[in-house]
Amino acid sequence: MVNQVLTPARQINRPQTSKANAMDTLEAVRIIAGLLFTVGLMLAAWLAVRRFAPGMLRSAPNTEKRLTITDTLALDARRRMVIVRDGDTEHVLLLGLTQETFIESRAVKPISKITVERTTP
Repeated sequence: MVNQVLTPARQINRPQTSKANAMDTLEAVRIIAGLLFTVGLMLAAWLAVRRFAPGMLRSAPNTEKRLTITDTLALDARRRMVIVRDGDTEHVLLLGLTQETFIESRAVKPISKITVERTTP
């Protein structure tokens, strides 16, 4: 008999043994367990941040805005003049498509706020 080298085309397809099937199942269980563990860690971190540091998830609701747009004027299709108020100062800006130009800054009277005075009897 002549010794023949088995090539992939001549190899016999043997069915997998039960040991190989058990290892594939074990590998699939390990992958799913690792995924569930990772998702659980992410959920625990999110709950911890939500419980102990709520300011990290959203901004504080009672913040007072300092900047307001007082007036705008469209000069043409590309340019716009804007008056921006910052506290007790107004700034005049010229806004274009590709550039912004600071025109003027001036002090104005502060906006009066309604104050409630409490009197003790």
